[in-house]
Amino acid sequence: MRGKILVPLITLGLLVLACAFLLHLNKSGTSPAGMQDSSDQFADNMSRKTDASLKSVHSPSSTTQDKPLPNAYEAAVESPQEKYDAYVNERVAELMDLGTESDTNSLNTIISELTNRDPAIRKAAVEAAVQFGSRDAIPGLQEAILQAEDPEEKAACAKAIEFLGLTNVTEVIAEKMRSGLIQRPIAK
Repeated sequence: MRGKILVPLITLGLLVLACAFLLHLNKSGTSPAGMQDSSDQFADNMSRKTDASLKSVHSPSSTTQDKPLPNAYEAAVESPQEKYDAYVNERVAELMDLGTESDTNSLNTIISELTNRDPAIRKAAVEAAVQFGSRDAIPGLQEAILQAEDPEEKAACAKAIEFLGLTNVTEVIAEKMRSGLIQRPIAK
């Protein structure tokens, strides 16, 4: 199913790029036979710009006005989808890092991402909440269950709530110490 859609879309995209390239050649007055001259001129211009940018960056008297703007090729290399994917990957990594912290700001950030639009970020937020290990994440996870449409996502949030709701051994020991059932060991 995806192959039936993906192949024509890629073909159409390549055709559009080829047409845009040919239109660019016609506007600049360069014929396909003169493409070698045009590419040589492009390479010369790029090397001059690079040399100028290196001089302006390393020159002690350089100002912000001397710095060249990024060229259009570098900006066009990364598509909007690639930029978005990079953002998602970066955000997922940040959430995993926040899951190892122990401050309330980290937990609040994790909880805020439980309702993010992107499913990969929501999934990472659930994993980070479990990794954080605080019961304070349970209300946020309950809210995420209410907003989730995917049954697998709801199940993951429910498992996280169940895990976070479990009583851990240190809590049991602390409670028994407070109630006097267990005494603290005497240091020798």
